Amino acid sequence: MSKIQRLYNKVSDGWWLYHAPESFIQSHLALHIAHNGEFCVYPECSPKRWKASVSRGNGTKPRGRPFSAHNKKRFDLVIWRKSGKRPRAIVEIKRAVYASPLVEDAGKIVDYGKEAQFFGIRTAYILAYSEARQNGKKAPRHSGTKKLEQRFKAWSENLREECGDKATVKCVGWEAHEPRDQDDKPKWSWGVALYRLDYRAKKKKKKRVVSRSPAVMRTRKAA
Repeated sequence: MSKIQRLYNKVSDGWWLYHAPESFIQSHLALHIAHNGEFCVYPECSPKRWKASVSRGNGTKPRGRPFSAHNKKRFDLVIWRKSGKRPRAIVEIKRAVYASPLVEDAGKIVDYGKEAQFFGIRTAYILAYSEARQNGKKAPRHSGTKKLEQRFKAWSENLREECGDKATVKCVGWEAHEPRDQDDKPKWSWGVALYRLDYRAKKKKKKRVVSRSPAVMRTRKAA
């Protein structure tokens, strides 16, 4: 993300990454992942598209009742392993100051959990980027970096509350930077955080075994 920040700072003549559209990060992140050579990436991928890809790769169509997926539901990035025939992960990118945009994306991810797991997806990621300003003269005096740290930790709890028992949530990591060449006072900081959502597999219901008493069995035999 630091490389993407430097690139946007250069092309925009000094603006921070926070002011970049999500599509800017989406495109460069897709290129970075694909550069690895092990994965391929579909930007703005709809479930209908990857269903067709899975069917074409396996030579078969998914069995059972069709899912209610349509082209209006899209994910920022869907990652595939080149050696496999199924998608591996979903990535959503969100610019935010408050938790609500992330919670909305998490809701979309868990709502699609049944279909995603059918196609082999077990993991989704939310990449959030934000900025914060250092507190003014009022106490307590926190830097923008400290405020971002507190914000990112709070968002973890917001996402866990939204996902409930449908997925586990973990903050994989975060980083924040306070550029030194600022004219603004108080100082500003920008940062990013990556959250991982792992779908919970539904437990299979155990079949109920009805035990019959010996007395009942003897009565049936006599009859």
